[in-house]
Amino acid sequence: MAAAAPLVSASLLPVLAARPLAGSTVSFGASCKRRRNIPVWRVHCAADEEEINDLGVNVALSMLKFYKREISPLLPSSCRYVPTCSEYSMQAYKRYGVVKGTILTGWRLCRCNPLGGYGYDPPRWFGEEDLPLQ
Repeated sequence: MAAAAPLVSASLLPVLAARPLAGSTVSFGASCKRRRNIPVWRVHCAADEEEINDLGVNVALSMLKFYKREISPLLPSSCRYVPTCSEYSMQAYKRYGVVKGTILTGWRLCRCNPLGGYGYDPPRWFGEEDLPLQ
């Protein structure tokens, strides 16, 4: 009788072959240093083109732009709503001003959780049925 060869799972073969020898160093190379490209869908708003003269709105918008440019790419894409929360707050600040925009942004962030809703949710003040005219 021939001795049976030990069974090795096919999924373990690449792992075993890729293991470094004892005392050697592992180099991840340039491929791990590249930034991953995450597709982003942006809803175009007519309020994006208008110029804002309110100092408070401009400060809030500059903080949101900093967040979108520097912090958001580091986080995983997990948006449940369209537009995203940052786009929603930009639209709310442009459309309603600092006070109402902050209230709407806070309300949206409270709803943005795994137990919350999903789908298309444009900024509108409480009790408004239709979107306000631009």
